[in-house]
Amino acid sequence: MAEKLSPEDVSAWRGFLRWSETVVAAVAADLASRSSMSVSDFEVAARLAEADGLPQGELASSLEWSASRLSHQLKRMEQRQLIMREATGHGRALTVTLTPVGRSEFVAAAHVHAESVRAHFLDRLEDADRAVIRRGAAAGSAEATPNAGPVEGV
Repeated sequence: MAEKLSPEDVSAWRGFLRWSETVVAAVAADLASRSSMSVSDFEVAARLAEADGLPQGELASSLEWSASRLSHQLKRMEQRQLIMREATGHGRALTVTLTPVGRSEFVAAAHVHAESVRAHFLDRLEDADRAVIRRGAAAGSAEATPNAGPVEGV
């Protein structure tokens, strides 16, 4: 049987959950009120902008999303003419790219996103705190997906 968490560990865990949910909600609210993109739109667009398009399966892996979740998200973005999917090579493989409209909306949203992440997250941390978070995130990501490399963000 697993050992119970100490009161300090419970406090740390609950604080992390509360803080992360608050930061994500604040960034989502800023994006919704000051751009045309949701957080999900933005994360997809950021990966596509960094790579200048990606195979759909690779995009799902980089986001750590299920194929179904990504497919639904891409359908919504396609309807808004933010992305396009094209068959590449043989079989059913699709490459996803930003359209000119999608790239323009992403660039506009990137400024909002950067401001919001700074205001609600980065500016509240010391350099040492940021280093601890990076190490913890890297350890947690490596444990969840041992063969995954680092994912660059905007």
